[in-house]
Amino acid sequence: MQPPQCSYKIHGQKTSEQVQNVQVGEPLEHEWVCQRNGVEREEQQLNDLYGLLVHDCFVDDGKDRRALVLDGRG
Repeated sequence: MQPPQCSYKIHGQKTSEQVQNVQVGEPLEHEWVCQRNGVEREEQQLNDLYGLLVHDCFVDDGKDRRALVLDGRG
């Protein structure tokens, strides 16, 4: 069984356009879209088959300062 192909986008709440830069406190939406064999599946169906752990995520200010958002345990 082949795992699904997934994409991840971060966009603003008022627009579906993907964001590149944001300010602290600005609301964002995280969107995962997964397809299996070219067919988009309902999130719950994929959750029943596969798990996903997002970990070790950082934000940076563009001036070499980083802050941990998610640690190694997600």
